Amino acid sequence: MPHSAIPDLWLCFGQRFFIVLALIIPFEIRDLPQDKNALVTFPQLLGVQKTKLFGFFLIVFTLLFEGLKQPFVFSKTAPLVIVCGLTAFCLYRARVHQSKYFASFWVEGIASFWALMLWVTYFIPGLTAL
Repeated sequence: MPHSAIPDLWLCFGQRFFIVLALIIPFEIRDLPQDKNALVTFPQLLGVQKTKLFGFFLIVFTLLFEGLKQPFVFSKTAPLVIVCGLTAFCLYRARVHQSKYFASFWVEGIASFWALMLWVTYFIPGLTAL
């Protein structure tokens, strides 16, 4: 592995960590009424609104990390930007009393949609040149 790829590896690790953390927030908000106080979840510590704000900051840091990677490749960045946008929308829509399908289907579906977008961008000829 070339020396220049090592910082990109850590940036990618940080991005994945932040996205996963942001994606669990709608579940934490949904489960707030059932959670015991001993769990000490983000919504219990910060409240729902500050937890959502924390999630938005995680998404912003994810996008900032993408800007630090070298070289910039649009076909790799576009799916990440879309996933961050979908995650931000789900954070915005997260409620304590939400539809039973919101977190269980829509939020969990973001990872599958991301995998599909990555597959398309990597394996469809012509898209990797962007």
